[in-house]
Amino acid sequence: MKKYLISGMPPGYSGTGRLLDALIPNAKKDGFKVIMPVLTPPLSLLVKNRDIKGLRKKIIYNKITRKIIFHIQTAHIKNAIILFLHPQSAGFKRFLSLIKSNEMYYYVLDNSFFCARSYNNNPITEKECFICLKNPEKILPECMPCPVRYEKQKYINYLKKLKKYADRLVFFAQNENQKKLLIKSRAHNLCRKSFSMIQTKVL
Repeated sequence: MKKYLISGMPPGYSGTGRLLDALIPNAKKDGFKVIMPVLTPPLSLLVKNRDIKGLRKKIIYNKITRKIIFHIQTAHIKNAIILFLHPQSAGFKRFLSLIKSNEMYYYVLDNSFFCARSYNNNPITEKECFICLKNPEKILPECMPCPVRYEKQKYINYLKKLKKYADRLVFFAQNENQKKLLIKSRAHNLCRKSFSMIQTKVL
């Protein structure tokens, strides 16, 4: 079977970016093809440095172009092993589509598998929140999807479908608390490998 590491975010200085810096070399050694967005510097930095070549690249790889390229890169993938990171950036429609025809491993980086705000922080109390853990329809009026902006109802629909397809996924939980939340949310097909094992060797 062909193997793919797919991420909605590129390597970089974010938590996900640093994780990818560690995962990618091992993934390539294990025969994974890596698919992720093209990384471009902030526009303000390119203008400040008068980086014409960088500005051209920024224009070419705009949001729409990146979506088209990602669709082309992933549309043909079937009957493969996929390790997927950050589906909210990659696009939920493509993520769910790939689940149907592949052996999918979902590396859970945050709590976006049940929370539209990703980090289950209640916007009113500023405390930990589990209102949507079992039912995404219970989302508070004050809650808006982030860090990637989606229409609220579209995000709710995605969470419902994710629960529906949960048995087709293997979830990589980062710690025991996250594992318990996955089980409570009915996304219970968990990988038994520890976080440290995943970091040092993909699958």
